[in-house]
Amino acid sequence: MGQKIGGTAYLTAGGKMYDLRGGLVVSPSRIKRESVAGQDGPHGFIETQLVPFIKAELSTTDGLSVAELDAMVDITGARA
Repeated sequence: MGQKIGGTAYLTAGGKMYDLRGGLVVSPSRIKRESVAGQDGPHGFIETQLVPFIKAELSTTDGLSVAELDAMVDITGARA
């Protein structure tokens, strides 16, 4: 049998669980590296600074507040 490559995801921020519908994208990296190709082969890479982010599709429910999401700064899954 093959290995499981999918599963169930939960999105919790500031101790509150949100109704995650799908489309979850997590980009924790702070650096993007792009190859530089020359006529004679690879010449190295270019580094660009990135801001880490989480992007998700949430269901619109009574508990969802866009203002609350916009106000989030430096939030973890744990309760503050």
